[in-house]
Amino acid sequence: MRIDAVLEVLSPDDVVSPFTGRRAAAFFVEILEDDVPLGTMWIGDVLSLDGMKLVVRRATMAFVNVRPAMTPFGDRIPAEAAPFLKRARGGGVLGFREHAVVKGARLRVQCGDDSGPVSLAETFS
Repeated sequence: MRIDAVLEVLSPDDVVSPFTGRRAAAFFVEILEDDVPLGTMWIGDVLSLDGMKLVVRRATMAFVNVRPAMTPFGDRIPAEAAPFLKRARGGGVLGFREHAVVKGARLRVQCGDDSGPVSLAETFS
């Protein structure tokens, strides 16, 4: 069964970001060197949406809003970012861009069967 719908996030904002300390239902994080992507990750496990539960690690994320500037790591780099730093060229500014998925947000969800890929996208609402 194919799903293509805009669904509301029902999960509480119980996940704490190791990058900023903010709380949300889940976080999509991009690790960057001089604004060049080194990789992406999800912080959080299961996202409850209207009528479905989603293991966020299976999902890709698309954005409709202008992405914020990269935040440099500074003195401390969270352990979660370490695997991506192997891809760095060296000498550039290392940082991250964090997107919080909060309770009440509306996301476009596109997916097929239980084993297939899942696409999440911001909405303008």
